[in-house]
Amino acid sequence: MKQFLVPAGSQVFLGAPASPMPVAKIAALRELVSSLNGVIEAHLPQVFAHGMDRPAQILVLLITPAVASDAVFEALGDRLGALIGGDEHLDVWVLSERDGLLNEVRQAGCPLYDYKPTPTPTQTRRSRWRLW
Repeated sequence: MKQFLVPAGSQVFLGAPASPMPVAKIAALRELVSSLNGVIEAHLPQVFAHGMDRPAQILVLLITPAVASDAVFEALGDRLGALIGGDEHLDVWVLSERDGLLNEVRQAGCPLYDYKPTPTPTQTRRSRWRLW
């Protein structure tokens, strides 16, 4: 995977894509992302930033602090290339909770995946009882 760096302080434009990718491809991406260890959220906004030839829909991943972004890229590996197809590519940005772009990505309104932990039986039982 080739790395593309956006210089600090660059203007980044985010929004909903005018022509989103096909629904089947989005579903396959959702399945792939949900299988990655440490991914909390995933989004598919259209982005234009310094150094890009033209606006493009990108995959933005929010990961837990316990997981390194290199590990996420490694886990994506060839699976992402196979999913996207031969001549196409999909840029991937990995963000942390502290990243200033996270709120803008969320506001673009292009969520793909949001991790919801399964409650344990103890948590479920406690949620049924209210103590006053």
